[in-house]
Amino acid sequence: MSPNPVTPEQVAIEIGADPTDPRLIDATEAAWALVEQDLDWTAVYPSPDPWPEPVIRATVGCAVDLFRSPGTAFGYFINDVGIASTGTDVLRRWRHYLDPYRNQWGLA
Repeated sequence: MSPNPVTPEQVAIEIGADPTDPRLIDATEAAWALVEQDLDWTAVYPSPDPWPEPVIRATVGCAVDLFRSPGTAFGYFINDVGIASTGTDVLRRWRHYLDPYRNQWGLA
């Protein structure tokens, strides 16, 4: 796992939360783990430095969704971007940001 390029402070700025809130820190780490798993980077392909802005944006957005999800009713909440689902696929809203950076594995 590569180091998380997104800090809890970046996520806190988006939603006006306390960056030292343990739930926010956990949401930030969990979002990065989901994004990194979706990108499917390996040791063969070194991580870019710096990470592209769309990858950062997807990680921050996913962290916001994860942080807000426990307090949402009926599996949806409304934010400044639109209506977001809090279902099991939390990356669904952010995958289009990640598509250009995902490793493509074909069949041999």
